[in-house]
Order: sequence, then C-alpha cells, then structure tokens
Amino acid sequence: MNINDLKEMDNTLITEDQLEEIELSEFVSEVGNLGSSSQYPGATWLDVQLTDGDNINVFVKY
Repeated sequence: MNINDLKEMDNTLITEDQLEEIELSEFVSEVGNLGSSSQYPGATWLDVQLTDGDNINVFVKY
C-alpha cells in the first residue's frame, strides 16, 4: 500500500484487515482513536497521521 492508496481511503469505512495494513504501513506515523463516529453509526473514528505531514480519517466497525 503506497501513500496515494492511503489518501484515497480518507473518510471511508474500512475493515479491520485494512486497519491492520494501515497500522503496519511505512507511510503512517501514528493512528489516533477519535471515538465514536456520527458519520458511520457503530463505527470508531480514527485519525491517521502520514509521514508526509498529511492526515486521513478512516472509520472501522470492530
């Protein structure tokens, strides 16, 4: 997964497997839990800090 693939995931609902890929990516410096999502009920909102200084938001249902 390259940095452009990560940026395309911004504001999307992802799977736990995709989250694991994100967390292991060399282009990710930090993943922060922002709590419950109002955009996707039942999902957790995560802020993903990228190594180029950008960030993306993703949502996952556990």
